[in-house]
Amino acid sequence: MTLTPDFIAPLTAQGLGPPTTGECPDFSSEGLDKLRGARATAHKIDGWILCAAPVAQGHSLVHGYRSLPKGVPLPDLIRAVETQARQQTTQTTATPQDNIQRLKTAAVALSQMPPKKRLGQALYAIRDAGVVGVAAMAQLKGGKIAKLYFTDKSATNSAMNWAL
Repeated sequence: MTLTPDFIAPLTAQGLGPPTTGECPDFSSEGLDKLRGARATAHKIDGWILCAAPVAQGHSLVHGYRSLPKGVPLPDLIRAVETQARQQTTQTTATPQDNIQRLKTAAVALSQMPPKKRLGQALYAIRDAGVVGVAAMAQLKGGKIAKLYFTDKSATNSAMNWAL
């Protein structure tokens, strides 16, 4: 038996995101706080049965049902959302392997460049590979920052002499 929820939506720190399927009503933030946690859970909120399972740190997947489907126990609903969340987790963890391969290819290309161009090009390669969290890289000379390279192309590469 396939379980079809009335809506499927991501749950973030800001609340329920736009639903991927169905229409999602507005829920109070106090009610949604019950769904946050490290384990799959289900709660009845505002007349809806909401089942949630964590996908990533601070994010969960929510299935919403207007009522309990006939002949389906609540643990089956929780297992259904948990299975879908696990599938999303494995899909997101498979993507960085592609990024790693792109970075390896970029590293080979960088090794053939003149030394003065390598740092800036390395930063652009990291950005283009989709790796997040890197905003700038510094070129050090004599224990001081000689030049900064930013991922944002509108930012200028600026020479600075800051003591570390």
